[in-house]
This record gives sequence, structure tokens and C-alpha cells, in this order.
Amino acid sequence: YGFFDPAGIFIGDGSYLFVPDNPEYEGSVVMWFDEHNHPVDYEKLSAQERKKAHRERCYKLVSLLHLRGDCYVYAALAVVPGNAHECPVLYQLVEQFVKQVGKGVLKRLILDRGFIDGKNITRCKQEWGIDVLLPMKRKMDIWEDAWALGKRCPWQELVAPAPLPKPVSSHRPQAIVRRELKRQTTLAAKQAQAPPPDPAKVVVRTEVCLIKGFSSWSECGVPINVLLIRETYADQHQDEWALMDTGDWADPRQSKEDYELRTKIEERHRLLKCFHDLSDFHSRCFNVIVAQ
Repeated sequence: YGFFDPAGIFIGDGSYLFVPDNPEYEGSVVMWFDEHNHPVDYEKLSAQERKKAHRERCYKLVSLLHLRGDCYVYAALAVVPGNAHECPVLYQLVEQFVKQVGKGVLKRLILDRGFIDGKNITRCKQEWGIDVLLPMKRKMDIWEDAWALGKRCPWQELVAPAPLPKPVSSHRPQAIVRRELKRQTTLAAKQAQAPPPDPAKVVVRTEVCLIKGFSSWSECGVPINVLLIRETYADQHQDEWALMDTGDWADPRQSKEDYELRTKIEERHRLLKCFHDLSDFHSRCFNVIVAQ
């Protein structure tokens, strides 16, 4: 019916849903988390880290989101126990989605490191024609190969484009226009009084190196294109990371910009959990929790 965007960009993600510590919550498990709500192995934590850790009973929400304009629309989701690995769940959702709507709707799948699976990435490309983009883990052999080649390949600096001015509606009432101008003035004044940002968190230069046609990842049966990224911060320290993609592109900015779409969904999860009561589950019945 023309609902899906022709670009066919989809984003896979997993997020924890905390519930009260009541064993009557069907299918829930108890896990340890750090102060950032990331799962941890309590036995491996130091004494200082254990002070910040906390136990939570939880589920895991694995979602397949479709990028339609500026909107992230749920295309598929699954609720599983918190200790279930999201990787096989996500690829099962992808397979079911393709069976429902046919090939050619899901064209580009953007994931994080938790979904690295060479066999399923191969299936996405060969069976369904889906290009998969995700970051690389440092312990992978392809990481060492790519950075060794990066010493001999040309690098280029990425210059951030100037932000486009936001369009102003011609139908906006004057009272709202005046209120917005006053708000912007207040924000500018507060920003001027704010202390300067931490130099260790301010990126001043981004360089990339594009290397195509990797076949050294034995688990994956399709060629991988790699984008090496080196970011220099205001305090002069550097951070190196890399993206791997089964798709082909001429402009290295495209792959980096596509991956930045994935990080925006963290704010979506925060809004759903904090302001839409996504994890305020009053029923302990699993089917009711999934419905909510």
C-alpha cells in the first residue's frame, strides 16, 4: 500500500525492560546491571564496581524499526527473557518480515555489535538482498587486517556539512512566535554562562579510510566493505573504530551517516520507558506485557 519508505532502511536493536522483583512475572529473569543499566557479571566486578551495581528483574525487547522520513516505525518486535541473546531473535524477525511483505522492502539493515553473526549476515545478503551495516569488534581478525591495510591506504578528512535552518511555519500564531523567540533568547543566555565543554569529549577532526572487498572473515560468505574511522579530540587524544558493510558505496560519508541513525533510537527508548510507561507493567501475565 506504499507505506514503507522506498529507501528501505531498517534498524535492529535490543533493550531491557525492568519490572518489579516479583517471580510471578512470567518469563522474567534477574540480572545484575551497572550504573548505566548495562548487564554485568557480578563475580568479575571489583569491590568499587559492586557498590554501583544493582539487581533487576527484566525482559528484553528486540525490535525491528523502519525509518520513514523522520519517524521510527515498529515493523516487528519480540519480548523475551532478559538473559536471552538478541541476535537470533532479531534475524528471525527479519526472516518473518520478508516472508510477510516480500523481498525489496527491507533493503538496508543497521545493527550494533551485539548482532554480529557472519552466517545470518550472509543470508541477509544472498537470500533476501539486504545490505547489513554494523560496527566491527576489535577482537575480530578482519579488524587487524583492515587497520594493517589502513597504514598504506589514503585517508580523507570528513567535513561536517553546515546545519540547515529549520523552516518556520507561516501559519504559526504570533503569540507562539514571540514565546519561541523568548525561549531561544533564554537558552542562548544560559549557554553563554555554561562552562566550556570537556576537551576530551569534543571531536575536532574526523578522518576515514575506505577499503573494499574483504573476504578474510571466514564466517561470512559475502565480501565486506570496511570504513576505518579516526576521531581526534580537543585534548589531542584519538579514538579509532570501524564499520563493516555488505553494501557498496562511493561516498564514505554515507556509511557513517547511516550508522548515526541507529544511535538516535536510544532517545526513543528513553521516552517510551520514562514517559509512555512502557515498563510500568501492572499485570504479571506475559501475553498482557507483550500487548502493552
